Amino acid sequence: MSAETEISAETGISAETGISTETGISSETAEGERRMQEKKRYRHGGEADQKVAVRLDFSINVNPLGLPQGVKKVLQEGMDALTRYPDPECSRLREALSKYFFLPREDILCGNGASELLMLLALARKPKKVLLTAPSFFGYERAFKRSGANLSFYFLAREDHFAIREDYLSCLQRENPDLVVLTQPANPAGNLIAEERRMRIWRYCKEHGIFLLVDECFLSLVKGGEDHTMLPFLVQDPNLMVLRAFTKTYAMPGLRLGFVLSSNLSLLLQMASYQPEWSVSVMAQQAGIRALQEETYLQESLHLIEMERDFLRRGLRERGMEVFFSEANFLLFYTEKDVAESLLKKGILIRNCSNYRGLGRGYYRVAVKKRKENEELLRALDEVLEEERRGEIHGDHTSFTGRN
Repeated sequence: MSAETEISAETGISAETGISTETGISSETAEGERRMQEKKRYRHGGEADQKVAVRLDFSINVNPLGLPQGVKKVLQEGMDALTRYPDPECSRLREALSKYFFLPREDILCGNGASELLMLLALARKPKKVLLTAPSFFGYERAFKRSGANLSFYFLAREDHFAIREDYLSCLQRENPDLVVLTQPANPAGNLIAEERRMRIWRYCKEHGIFLLVDECFLSLVKGGEDHTMLPFLVQDPNLMVLRAFTKTYAMPGLRLGFVLSSNLSLLLQMASYQPEWSVSVMAQQAGIRALQEETYLQESLHLIEMERDFLRRGLRERGMEVFFSEANFLLFYTEKDVAESLLKKGILIRNCSNYRGLGRGYYRVAVKKRKENEELLRALDEVLEEERRGEIHGDHTSFTGRN
């Protein structure tokens, strides 16, 4: 191949001919197929190829109490608002968030879920090199790859329950990225970054001009979570941004509502310039404003999650699963048994984590739900394990009689 014919390592498409080196099809078709494969790879919970009806969905990590009653009422009574265009600046919602977090309204940008805001940050900041942890949420990788960034990964270890170790700073120094993403708490593991370690990472980034994005989308569902937020430090560092969402906290993924907080006003304006008009719907804005008033709901949620997470953790361990430490509203576990497919046949969907970078076959994540649902999951697991045990016995018996 001549030096002029460059092949993209990501797409396998020749820059000279526009033909895929693997299939001989046009670049447009090859790119379309690549994006379809990418979409399959970046699959979220709740998106499994379902051949049976799902009765219980443990794959999405939303608040087990469900949508707050006050939010339901606002949505039911606010249908007339659908005849109007949404406020493109989310003024009332940002004002409510400002009062809730005691931060200036100008420091807040709302978006169509956390995923949109990640893409807006990638487009506005255009980092050359990004350091991510693995395993972690696919949305980071997807957004920054789309903006052309080179990605490097700090791999979390099973023996550490997938927590960030002391050597993270050494990795940070070695990789020297433009932008770093931390998740607090981690997803899919659910652990928090130790406070001293988190502060040392932030100070290093601040001193070296590295942009730090902290994803706190699950932090409101962690008991004492607000003691671990980076929000108080925003005023000190324009290269610090916090990402949050209503999706998980208030069990409203279908409405798509997230927000970022930063004292870097020029960056927020840049992000907003890439945002489509009316990105956040009327109903999402109304729901968000009402959700911020649900203090009792959040207190009840934290109590329920703590109690049911412990119950579910014990139940999984009693059934031979290796369960990793979590302070969030979900649990990551490992088993050599292929339980996801068998549970799905019983109408129960759990998150198969084999497509997470840094994990593989045998890793699963389950959301913490109410007691009745958690008990049903454990009963179904008992049935699955018993069916597998009987199958092994039958297989051994068949094999034995076959030799004689």
